[in-house]
Amino acid sequence: MKELNPDVVATFQDKASVHEGHPFVVEAAVSLGGNLAKPGLNFFRYANRIPLLFEEGSDIVAQIATKKIRWGGYKIKATDKVGVFVSIVSTKIPFKGTSKEYIGDDNGPLHKSVKKALSQCCVQLKKELTKKHAAKDQAERKKALKKYIPDVGRALIQAMKAISREGGNAAFGDDPMHPDIAMPEGFRKIGNRLLAQQKAGEINEKVICAKLTMHVERIDKALALEFAEEQGRSSKKTESLFIGLKDVDRPCKYTKALPHPGFSFKLLAG
Repeated sequence: MKELNPDVVATFQDKASVHEGHPFVVEAAVSLGGNLAKPGLNFFRYANRIPLLFEEGSDIVAQIATKKIRWGGYKIKATDKVGVFVSIVSTKIPFKGTSKEYIGDDNGPLHKSVKKALSQCCVQLKKELTKKHAAKDQAERKKALKKYIPDVGRALIQAMKAISREGGNAAFGDDPMHPDIAMPEGFRKIGNRLLAQQKAGEINEKVICAKLTMHVERIDKALALEFAEEQGRSSKKTESLFIGLKDVDRPCKYTKALPHPGFSFKLLAG
């Protein structure tokens, strides 16, 4: 196993059982990656610690691994380098044929034990692969969000400058240009304060980009919403981010959350 240097490995030993009056123990391991010869299933079979080198296709290990184990259900691809290690220890190994190079599959206790051992290894690998895939998806989401930060920051500053050129009265100010548009007092206060900060240079493209980058970095501290729910964590721990101005003077009602792999999106109810 050390020479193969696998990326990840899982092991399992089934409890002792009896086959045709003789006790036996099955030990199994499944590895992914490393220095395996070829993509797909690579078998390593042992009988009483002695490797079996021939008649691989007829052996009980190969028969169960190829026909009884649904590798795709454990997030293991057909192109992955998979090492299948099975050791059977018994007072009498049930060899088939005179060459004693393979163990026959008789669908008895031995079959059940080998299948259980391989399945348990696959269950362990699935947990590790799920964590790795979640981390990879998380990194890709961060990369995609950071890609658009400069454009978003530039667009926000341009919008604020356009409002400032109108004296800030397009929607805010004491004498709004569109009085027919109902604007809550909380919105007006926030809008006037933001425009004042933008004119004073306190809010600029660099500041906005830094704030957005800081928020994206927080994704590292919280997994995607659907993964958090799978782990049984409360969605109340997620952080609220308001895109736009929120009326701070009155409580708001929201629509039902819209599901998304990266976040939970709610709209203000009218």
